[in-house]
Amino acid sequence: MSKSAVIQLQEEAMKTDSSITSLVRMAYVIARKLKLVEFGEWLQYKLNGYQDYQGNEWPSYRIVTG
Repeated sequence: MSKSAVIQLQEEAMKTDSSITSLVRMAYVIARKLKLVEFGEWLQYKLNGYQDYQGNEWPSYRIVTG
């Protein structure tokens, strides 16, 4: 019996050598399957660098002053 996608994501997240990008991609696929629209959009912004972000506020960790 194969493991569910969520269990696979959890196992991958526990590995010390896992790629963050791969984890976010896996989470995005799961969000789409479960129709978690808001979470899926957030994951897309993480993957694409907030290029076309339409929100009112940027995440505080994305604001850099120089």
